Amino acid sequence: MKCPRCQNEYSDNARFCADCGIPLTPHPKKEAKAGKVIVGILKTLCYIFLMVGIQNLVSTVFLTTAVLSDSSLIIEGFDYEILVGRLEKILYENISIILLVANLLIILFLSLFFTLRKKNPFDEVMLRPVKWRVLPFCALYGIALNVFVSVTLTFLPLPTELFEALDSQYADLMGNTNILIEILNTAVITGLIEEIIFRGLAISRLKRGMSRGFAIAVSAVIFGLFHGAFLAVCYATVLGVVFGLLTERYDSIVPSVICHMFFNLTSFFLDIENGFVIMAVYFASAAILVLFSYLLFKRDSEEITE
Repeated sequence: MKCPRCQNEYSDNARFCADCGIPLTPHPKKEAKAGKVIVGILKTLCYIFLMVGIQNLVSTVFLTTAVLSDSSLIIEGFDYEILVGRLEKILYENISIILLVANLLIILFLSLFFTLRKKNPFDEVMLRPVKWRVLPFCALYGIALNVFVSVTLTFLPLPTELFEALDSQYADLMGNTNILIEILNTAVITGLIEEIIFRGLAISRLKRGMSRGFAIAVSAVIFGLFHGAFLAVCYATVLGVVFGLLTERYDSIVPSVICHMFFNLTSFFLDIENGFVIMAVYFASAAILVLFSYLLFKRDSEEITE
């Protein structure tokens, strides 16, 4: 930048001109950009808190209803520890239904929120149409990702406690409900909700104050931290980068939603004990990842994008 009086060049951090001594105004663009970064991060956190808040609200309403409808839970002289234990059991047995209802309410809330503000909900969350030929590749990519990540984790010389914490976390999220409800919630609705929040809303807001690469990285880290257990945080962060790249590549969350859904869905069926089969599937998944990474990210392939 130049000094407004003597027109000499000065650094963006300079407070006074070295030649004429007049005070220099800080770079307005940098101030504006910093403000956009802060606003983008705050908006991202607000949408995440909204998601968590609605999920907690639905859980609270469900448990309150269970207590009021079962007089044995509130009889005089009840034991607090017994009550907490029974409520935890009720929550565990119905967690998939609770999360399913909460996630549907999140979708409804966001739709109404953007509609009332006279904005297109689909554009706001980047839920834009893409060429249908992309979708099978994204589905297979999600399956290969799950296989590769799952098998790779078993090869790592990590403490048993880390794997136990991971298994315990996901066991709690599954509950004892109908398998179809679990698949609908975990694979379909959760995949959609998380892509709406962490990619559609987060990346689009973060990009207003930072580069695409940083926006993808920041959203991926937040996505990873949202997953709790250490191992889940690690691989979810990597997945967040992949899903973010897919979103930016196609300017839509549809590819990442499909990839995410099939990643989650594979967890229900990936139960292989034969060592030879595991290794065969593992190397096949690695080959698919390499090939499809090239097709989906590196190449404007007519057969995929046209």
